[in-house]
Amino acid sequence: MEAEVRRLEASDAKRLKDVELQFIQSDKTTQNSTIERFNRTYCTEVLDAYLFSSMQEIRTVNEASQHKYNRFRPHGSLNDMAPRVYRTWKIPF
Repeated sequence: MEAEVRRLEASDAKRLKDVELQFIQSDKTTQNSTIERFNRTYCTEVLDAYLFSSMQEIRTVNEASQHKYNRFRPHGSLNDMAPRVYRTWKIPF
């Protein structure tokens, strides 16, 4: 990864100066699979679904996608419920 960063053009490096690189922790074996799952979901639901013509359009579509994902899309970790539904769900005792 460091070699890739060194190959960045000067203009890219200026834009990335405030970005902190974070690497997968060696004792957290599921971090890579979590990231790969997110990347696959994002690629298929956003990047493959649109042909962008501007950075503003990318931002708009990305915000809408985040809103949908964080509120309405079912998550396996939430018993296949959408977060919005899960918040109102109560476990009977």
